[in-house]
Amino acid sequence: AEMYLTKDSSGKYPLDYIKDKDEKVRENVLGIVKQTFEDKPELLEKILENYDTDIAAEDKEMEAYESKLTAQVIPDYSDIDFSIYPRVCDDKNPMHRLWNDGAWIKAYLAHGCYWHKCAFCDTQLDYVCGYRPVDVEKLYQGLLKTAREQGIYGIHFVDEALPPRFLKAFALLNARHGNPLYFW
Repeated sequence: AEMYLTKDSSGKYPLDYIKDKDEKVRENVLGIVKQTFEDKPELLEKILENYDTDIAAEDKEMEAYESKLTAQVIPDYSDIDFSIYPRVCDDKNPMHRLWNDGAWIKAYLAHGCYWHKCAFCDTQLDYVCGYRPVDVEKLYQGLLKTAREQGIYGIHFVDEALPPRFLKAFALLNARHGNPLYFW
């Protein structure tokens, strides 16, 4: 069985690639879409009718629902046995060691960018302009639970642009709990 993890604001582009590979994969992807939107049948109908069009960017109700779902996302590492992953140290550079040496729980505080003013960034891209923060309290509790279950207390935030307000809220929660998590 193949497993795909996609992370852009709507998941559409990676899913398009996946579904075009194989009809069985297409059926599985559509099954996941149906399950995700089962409590919103009118949005599900719209998605299925317009599957080859990016309607999330043009539909306000879809945008609001997607923001609600994003806020509730907590990564689930319950089925991963981190002990079988090799520790890789491929460079003397301390930053590369930080990235590679050991296991990290990956998470994000927001999809997209809160600022939209960097000259080097294409702020028209959906995964940049579609800013959607998570529920920091819920994320913290979920990551703390995962850390205790897995024995891995390092969090690597993989945001496009880490929102300072939410990072501060996360850090304050961590401080209130005695700083059990370390993160970058």
